[in-house]
Amino acid sequence: MDEINWENFAENLKNDSIFRDYFNKFCCLPIFGQRVSYIASSGIFLFDPRPIRNLEDEISNDHVIEWLLSNRLQLFQRSRAGINFRLCRKLRHDIFERGNGDSPEWGTLEEVKHRHLARVRHVIKFTKFVESTKHDRDLIRFWMEVEEMRSSDTKRLPLLRALVRKYLMKISSHCLPDDVTNQVFTRCRDARGLDYDAIMKLQTRVFQRLHCYWLPQFLMTSTDVTNDEADMLREVV
Repeated sequence: MDEINWENFAENLKNDSIFRDYFNKFCCLPIFGQRVSYIASSGIFLFDPRPIRNLEDEISNDHVIEWLLSNRLQLFQRSRAGINFRLCRKLRHDIFERGNGDSPEWGTLEEVKHRHLARVRHVIKFTKFVESTKHDRDLIRFWMEVEEMRSSDTKRLPLLRALVRKYLMKISSHCLPDDVTNQVFTRCRDARGLDYDAIMKLQTRVFQRLHCYWLPQFLMTSTDVTNDEADMLREVV
């Protein structure tokens, strides 16, 4: 699973539906004076506002892609939309740990996962599903805020301190559950300090919880999941 960069941007925009959905929505935010979106079915870009009539025919897709690379891609990668996309992509591409990964039945289960995480609205639905749980409601928020810290060039230490206060202190209403944190931290909660590597390990643990427990639970709520598929999802949990 390669990072979106200058070399593979155009290919991902054309062929990766979830990246295209996230990126189009980001590029059409009202904060931008020039909004643009790519329509894969016709292979064209739409502009709002539209370019001056006598210039519109002179704007090639290659020119638009170069402009997006220079003016939007880096902003997207550091935005909440970009961070949410990375979580979605990781959920889609990481393989469920149990079952026979070479069997056609298990491949079908991966297709079920891809189908139900194919658009931004699906990820929003999954996020609301996790946030509706009392025990693990802050897992996705924590994962995203750690990614935000990792993406920061200048604010990493203040963000790290904020993460510790918000998610590791018992007095916080957003404190992560002990059965998640205790697998990473062995010291008492109030003495955990600002250990960057430990926070990275905790982010990995949180992702595993999301991918191997809550995602199967979410998929089992879908009306188009068969009984056989639901049985395989129970093997994952």
